[in-house]
Amino acid sequence: MGSNFGVTFDDLIGTDYNYIRSEVVRRIRDALSIDDRILQVDDFQFTPLEDSGILISCVVQTTFGDVSVSTTIQS
Repeated sequence: MGSNFGVTFDDLIGTDYNYIRSEVVRRIRDALSIDDRILQVDDFQFTPLEDSGILISCVVQTTFGDVSVSTTIQS
């Protein structure tokens, strides 16, 4: 994820945790939806990190099979 697909999370730092969760899901799905090889993005998991970050993981279902991906938001 990240700049390869045009997803940025910097503006979410310091906002409400529930807002971050819903906005991250929307942004990732929106960014990946332009690739017709991607069928679905599901199984989002959010893990708070000790250093005020959040680890975000999900499964991307593609025409080639499922891919587990993750990224972090650091404050």
